[in-house]
Amino acid sequence: MRFNHVFLFALTAVFLFACTQVSDADKTVKIGFVGALTGDGASFGISSQEGAQMAVEEINVAGGIHGTPLQIIYEDGRCSAEGSNTATQKLVTVDRVQAIIYGSCDGEFSAAAPFLEQNKVIGIATYPSSPDITNYGDYLFRNSYNDAISGRVLAEDMIHHYKKLAMISELNTYSQALKQALRKEFEERGGIIVADEDFQAEMRDFRTTLLKIFNQKPDVIFVNPDTPVTGSALLRQLKELSNTKPLYSNFFLSGDTGRESSGEAAEGVVFIADPDPNGKQADALFEKYRERYGKNPAFPYPFSASYDAVYLLTSAIREKGYDATAIKEWLYSLPEYDGTLGKYHFDENGDEIGIQVELRVVKNGRAEKIKF
Repeated sequence: MRFNHVFLFALTAVFLFACTQVSDADKTVKIGFVGALTGDGASFGISSQEGAQMAVEEINVAGGIHGTPLQIIYEDGRCSAEGSNTATQKLVTVDRVQAIIYGSCDGEFSAAAPFLEQNKVIGIATYPSSPDITNYGDYLFRNSYNDAISGRVLAEDMIHHYKKLAMISELNTYSQALKQALRKEFEERGGIIVADEDFQAEMRDFRTTLLKIFNQKPDVIFVNPDTPVTGSALLRQLKELSNTKPLYSNFFLSGDTGRESSGEAAEGVVFIADPDPNGKQADALFEKYRERYGKNPAFPYPFSASYDAVYLLTSAIREKGYDATAIKEWLYSLPEYDGTLGKYHFDENGDEIGIQVELRVVKNGRAEKIKF
C-alpha cells in the first residue's frame, strides 16, 4: 500500500510538471500596465499604452531580455479607483508581475499605491502628478512632473497680473491636489480666492456654477478639469456666456485632443503644460509614430514617459533580475537616464528630478510657450 501511494504521488508530480512547463518560445518576462483605455480619460491612457507598446516591440526585435521576450499585460483602469484596484490586484495575484506602469490618472495610481507597497511591487507613474505621490512608499516612482511645482508656476504668473482668483475644479485626485497647490501658492503671494467651486466628473452643464463665479467678480478664472471631455465643455460654456475674464487651465490643453475639442473657446487660455519630450531618441520615436499612425500622439508626454518606463524596467531586469526589490534599488541608484523625455533621475522619494513643467498659451489652436 505504501508503494502504491508513493507511485501515485510520483505520477501526480510528473503530470503537474508536464502541465506547468512551457517551451522556451512561450516564456516571457511580464510587466503590467494600468491606464484609462476607455471613458473620458482614454485619450491620455491610450497615448501611454502606445508608447509602452512601441518600446516593447523594439526591445523584442533586439532580442528581448537575455533572449526572453518582454510582454506587457494591459488593463483598463478606467480613470477610477475601483477600476485600478481590480486591475492591480489581478496583475499582482494572477499574473504575478513584479512591476506595473500607471499611464493616466492620479486616482488610479493613488488607489493602487498601498497595495503595491504592501506587496513590494514596483509602480511607475508616467502621468499622475499629485504632490501626494512623493510620500506613497519605497516601491513607487514617477517620471511625471510634480504638481506642487505646477501650482507654484501658475501662481507666480497669475500674481503679476491679477489679485482675485476664482477656481472651478473637478472632484478627483488630480484636480483637487492641483487646486490645493495653487491656492497655497497664490495666497502666500498675497492673492485672494474669491470663489472655489467643485463639480462631479459626470457633470456637463456648468452654467449655474459659472454664473455664481461671475457674481464674485474675479480678476481671473482657473479651469481645472481632469479630462479633455469636461475641460472642453467648461471652456465652450464660458464662451457661450460671453466671459470676459482671463482664463488659466491645466494640462488638458497640452494635447491636440483638448485643444481641438475646445475649438475657439480655448483661444488665449494660459495653461500649465506638459514639457516637450526632448531626449536623444525623441525625434526618431515621434517620426516612427507618425509613419505608423499618420499623426502625433494625442498626448506626447505620457506616450514618451511610458516608453521610457519600459526601457528603465528592462535595463533594471537585465542587470539585476526580475525581482522588485532589486529593480527598486537599481532605480534609486540610477545616476541619470537620458530617455525620450530628456535627462532625469529619481530622488530618495522616487520623484523624477530634471524635467521642468512649462507655461503655454493657446494661439490659433496651437500651444505656444511662455517664458517665466
